[in-house]
Amino acid sequence: MPAPPWATPWAFTGYSVFLVGAMLGMARIQQRKFDREAEYARVLEFRVQERTRELSERQRELEKANHDLAQASITDSLTGLANRRFLTEYIEKEVALLHRRYNRLADGPITPDLLDLAFVMIDLDHFKTINDSAGHAAGDAVLRQLRDLLKAASRSSDIIVRWGGDEFLLVARDLSGDGLVELAERIRSRVASHVFEIGEGRVVRTTCSVGFACYPFFREQLDALSWEQVISVADRALYVAKASGRNAWVGFHPGLTALPIQGLFSAICHGTQQLVREGTLRVTSSLTGLRNLVWEPPVEQEKVG
Repeated sequence: MPAPPWATPWAFTGYSVFLVGAMLGMARIQQRKFDREAEYARVLEFRVQERTRELSERQRELEKANHDLAQASITDSLTGLANRRFLTEYIEKEVALLHRRYNRLADGPITPDLLDLAFVMIDLDHFKTINDSAGHAAGDAVLRQLRDLLKAASRSSDIIVRWGGDEFLLVARDLSGDGLVELAERIRSRVASHVFEIGEGRVVRTTCSVGFACYPFFREQLDALSWEQVISVADRALYVAKASGRNAWVGFHPGLTALPIQGLFSAICHGTQQLVREGTLRVTSSLTGLRNLVWEPPVEQEKVG
C-alpha cells in the first residue's frame, strides 16, 4: 500500500527545505534586528560624542570668556597694563612673602638691601597741555608710548600699573638703594629724550616727575607704615619733584634719627621739610642740594600735570 502524500520522501524533503528556509529567514530577521540595533548604537554614540564635543567647546568658550572678563577687570583698557584692582590682589601676596623672608632673618642682622618692595610713582609733566592742544587721541598715543618706555626701562619681573590719568606706578621686588636710584634716573632721562609721535606726522616732547619709597619703610618695624601708606609717601615724593620744577625724581627714606611711630604717616605727608631738618627723614633727588626742593607746591600747581 503506497504511503500517503505527506509521508513520502518528497514531502519530507519539502519539510526539510521549509524548515531550513524558516530558520534562515528567522536568522536573517534576527541579523537585521542586530544590525539595526548596532546602527542605532553607532548613531547614539556619535550623537553623544558630538554633544560632548559641543559641551566641551561651550565649556572652553565659557572659561575663556570668564578668563577674559577676569583679565579685563584687572587690566587698563588703554595701555594693557595692570590696574589698581590687580595691584590689590598682587601686593597682598608679595607683602606676605616679604614678611616671611624678613622673619627668616630675625636671628641675625639684615644686611642685604634686596628684600624690599620699591614703589615708584611716575607722572607726565604738562600732560594736560598735550590733551588740550592736540586732543585726547594724541594724549592716548603719548600714554601708550610711555608704557613702552617704562617696560624698556624696568625689568620683566617688575609690575607696571596705570594708577590713573597720566600717573603710573611701578612695583619692583628686590630693588632698593643704588639700583632704585638708577631706575628712577633711567625713567626720567628716557622720557625726557623721547620724541612722542601723536599722529598725522605730529610729534611732542615732554618730561616726567618721579617719586619713590620702599616697603617696609622701616626694616626694624615692618608694619610701621602699611604698603598703601608707603605708596602715598612715594606720591608725596612725586609732588615734591613736580613742585621743584619737574623733570626730576625724589625718593624718601628713613633717616638716622628714630621716628616716632605715632602720627608718622601724617608727619611724612604734611611735615616733610621739618622731618628732613631733624634728620628723621632722608631725601635723595636728581636735583642738586635740598635747597632746590620745594616742599609745598602752589595751589594752582597741585592739579596740573
